Amino acid sequence: LGAPNYTIGKDPVTLLASVTIADLDSDNMSGAVVKINTFGQAGDVLGYTAPQGNPITATWDAATKTLTLSGTATKAQYEEALKAVTFSATMGAGLVRGFQISVTDSTGLSSGFSGAATATVATPLPPAIGTLGAPTFTIGGDPVTVLASVTITDGDSTSLSGATVKINTFGQSGDVLGYTAPQGNPITATWDAATKTLTLTGAGTIAQYEEALKAVTFSATQGAVLVRGLLINVTDDTGVQSIAPGIATVNVNAAALAPLVSTLGDRKSVV
Repeated sequence: LGAPNYTIGKDPVTLLASVTIADLDSDNMSGAVVKINTFGQAGDVLGYTAPQGNPITATWDAATKTLTLSGTATKAQYEEALKAVTFSATMGAGLVRGFQISVTDSTGLSSGFSGAATATVATPLPPAIGTLGAPTFTIGGDPVTVLASVTITDGDSTSLSGATVKINTFGQSGDVLGYTAPQGNPITATWDAATKTLTLTGAGTIAQYEEALKAVTFSATQGAVLVRGLLINVTDDTGVQSIAPGIATVNVNAAALAPLVSTLGDRKSVV
């Protein structure tokens, strides 16, 4: 019994949820085969890591799309081994792969392809990002936080691999996007002044990327009155970028004026 769903770019999935081997005159098996029989694609892989204490080994033949398990072992050990077989793919979303499974007993008799399974292959969903931010920066003042609110959603990922914040309109020489990682947050950043892009990297949860993006700051040395426009994108753990960017603006004011004091007073001399 097996009908898992696999998303391209994700970790391999276990193929078989249940395996039952019956043989009236053999306690041991000598081999098994798992074969991608229908809609197999280049990049499809059947993998296997032997469970602890299990003597069964495996070889994968990409040309025939066949995983061969071998080694003398009990029926229970072969059931365990077959349940350790995994499936992954790099293409062919929408095509449901069909699998055939056979076992061979200690006398060399095969069950034939009496076992069957399927795997549904899907394209990863893009993440979505919603942002809110419109701070005001005064030239000569401290950097301001760009984003007051960040919401990231992804239907098939709980973690992300990267994000970018780009000054897209009215960027000036001297504009800088800064970042200091919040405590305990693994995400790092690099600033490219030429493209005016801050790139966040590192595997992190959606919540950690929301926190990291809210830690991005803006400062400038010129371009007062020009409202900077920013675009924000995120990339999930399969390398898929957000379907549309988040947006923000920064209002830039001229340097604060120095205070001016005026006085008026009469002074009389006393002799």
